[in-house]
Amino acid sequence: MKFQKKIILMLLILLQCTAVFAKDYKASFFHIKSDGTTMNTRSIQFAIDYINKNGGGRLVFYVGRYLTGSIHLKSNVTIQLEEGAVLLGSTNPFDYDRIGNT
Repeated sequence: MKFQKKIILMLLILLQCTAVFAKDYKASFFHIKSDGTTMNTRSIQFAIDYINKNGGGRLVFYVGRYLTGSIHLKSNVTIQLEEGAVLLGSTNPFDYDRIGNT
């Protein structure tokens, strides 16, 4: 029983360590515009892919309105919206991936 508790404790510590070492990336670093009119789908997806390939981290959006269509999240990538940041879905249906026969 003590051995199991030690293993669980070690796993929890390891999980905390990986969270501590996750890198933050500002959305503006990837030329993602916060004006609410620029379509940012490609830039956001590029950022997600880049962060995933470089060990993971957080894509942080600061105050502003970020317009996008379909994006595909990947492992070890977190999107964080700071206070005042809004991720806007495009009203154009062609900005989204088509799924199935609908």
